[in-house]
Amino acid sequence: MEKPNNKVQKEEIDDFAKALLDKKTDMAIYANRSDTIDKTKEKNEDERKAAEQTLSSALDMLRKERGQSTIAEEEQRFYYNQLQEEDDDFTTSSIEELKTQSFDVNTVAKALHEYDQDQTIRTKLKVDLNKSNAKGVPHTTKKKEKPVKKKRSKKKIAIIAGVVVLFLACLGGYAYKIYVWDPAHIVTEAMQKSYDKLVSYADEYGSDLDSDATLMSDSERFELLDMDEDYDRLNATQKEEINDYFKEQTGKTYTSLVKELQQMRDEIGTDPNGPYQRITSLLTSWSSLSASQQYQLLDLESAYSQLSDKLQERIDDMSKANADMGFTELLENIRKDKEAADQQAAQQQQALSSLQGQLQSLQNQLASYEEYGQTLRTELATAQANGDSASISELNSAISSNDQTITRLETQIASLQSQIDSAQ
Repeated sequence: MEKPNNKVQKEEIDDFAKALLDKKTDMAIYANRSDTIDKTKEKNEDERKAAEQTLSSALDMLRKERGQSTIAEEEQRFYYNQLQEEDDDFTTSSIEELKTQSFDVNTVAKALHEYDQDQTIRTKLKVDLNKSNAKGVPHTTKKKEKPVKKKRSKKKIAIIAGVVVLFLACLGGYAYKIYVWDPAHIVTEAMQKSYDKLVSYADEYGSDLDSDATLMSDSERFELLDMDEDYDRLNATQKEEINDYFKEQTGKTYTSLVKELQQMRDEIGTDPNGPYQRITSLLTSWSSLSASQQYQLLDLESAYSQLSDKLQERIDDMSKANADMGFTELLENIRKDKEAADQQAAQQQQALSSLQGQLQSLQNQLASYEEYGQTLRTELATAQANGDSASISELNSAISSNDQTITRLETQIASLQSQIDSAQ
């Protein structure tokens, strides 16, 4: 009859132990909740701890008599098993959740700290359990229901995996920046237009050199100096390509040609009547100039010799393009032509003077004969009034001869005048 009573007593002890364990658990979980504590019945802290210690010690003695582990050992074992199950919770579904979460530095640091603490506690629990088993203290295990997965455990795993994903993403981005992406390769629409504009200029400049004909005026050449903003707009790769292309087309890089043109413009100055401007203006319209206009270059020969070598070279190129010879050779030919023209002009002047002398002589003769003819006509009128037939016949014959002479002189004078007009 005592065995059933012992069974009942053990079951009552188990219920009591379970209730006490639940109470301790609730107190630990809801320690900060004032609504779960009846303040009117609360003891002071020391009395409460002493009472809990007395009850725990009595319960542990009863459990040891029955061959069971102490409550502290059961708590440690339960917590250890929970940690083991949390480690097994790293599944594919938990990894998928990482894709929807974002992390910051503080969250990652907190998770790693908690992870380290869990590892320390897990190691300590394992050692305590091993010591308990080494003493030969048996323990009973109840069939445990699989605990609900804790959100904190999932969050820790998600954060750790997120750190890995973030690290890989950063590594991939860095590799892309170093090996693939390069700001020097970015080309905007404005940059492309500037690039094409500079290429077009280089092509036109190069066509002058290839055809030995200066198609570009100085003002057209100086347009390159106004393209500095276009060049500055280009990226590093485009600038390198433009310099190479200018070198191929013009024999000079873009930067070298700009420097040369800037120096050239400074030397020319802004005076439209300067020697360089006058010389280049004559050469530009050389084929349409008269001889006297071309002779003006001889007056600028001294000013040409005082120009810089670069400007003289430019004038020489223009002379070859428009007069088919260098400027020095052109000046020499002009000088010879002028000397020949001057000699011819002198001869023509001499001939003209001779013609003018002959004309003057004939005109004087004509005046004399006209005056003589007038005298003869006066005498004829007198003879006719006196009825002197002999004198009348003689005077008529003289007047006729004089008129013929006047006609001949007038013809000669007209011919000489025509010659003089042609010579002038």
